Amino acid sequence: MIRVDKIPAFTIIEISITLAIMGVISSMTYFIYISITQQSYFYSQSKITYFEYSQLNNLIQEDVFESKRINQLNENTIELVLDDFKTIKYKVNGNSLVRTFNSADEVFDVIVSSHDFTGASYHIPKIVLTYKLFNEDIRAVYYKNFGISNSINRNYLNEY
Repeated sequence: MIRVDKIPAFTIIEISITLAIMGVISSMTYFIYISITQQSYFYSQSKITYFEYSQLNNLIQEDVFESKRINQLNENTIELVLDDFKTIKYKVNGNSLVRTFNSADEVFDVIVSSHDFTGASYHIPKIVLTYKLFNEDIRAVYYKNFGISNSINRNYLNEY
C-alpha cells in the first residue's frame, strides 16, 4: 500500500478570505491617500492665495505711505506720485489688480470684487478695495495721511 502524506497547505477558502481582507485594507489605504493628497493640495493653494494677499496688502500700504499724493486717472486707475516724481499706477483690471512701476507690470492673483477711490481727482485721501479671499469679502482701506502742514502747503504754496 502506498502511503501518501498530506502536504501542509492552505485551502482555497482560506486563500480567498485572505485576498478579500487584503483588498479591503488596500482600498482603505488608497482612499486615505487620496484624501490626504487633496487636503494638502487645497492647503497649499490657500497658502499661496494668502501669501499673494499679504504681499499685495503690504505693498499697497508701503506705496501709499511713501507717496506724496494720490491721483485718480479714471474710475479703475489711480496714480501714486512719489517724492522723486516717479509714479506707481494701480489698475483694477476685471477681478485682478495690476501694479505698474518703472514700466514693469505686476499682476496679483487676488480677486478684487469692488473698489472705491474717493476724493477729488487730484487728491484722494483713501483707497478702498474689497478682496474675495476664501469665499469671504475682506474690505481693506488704505489712508493717505495728509497732515495739517501738508494741507497748508497744498492750499497756500501749491506744493501738493
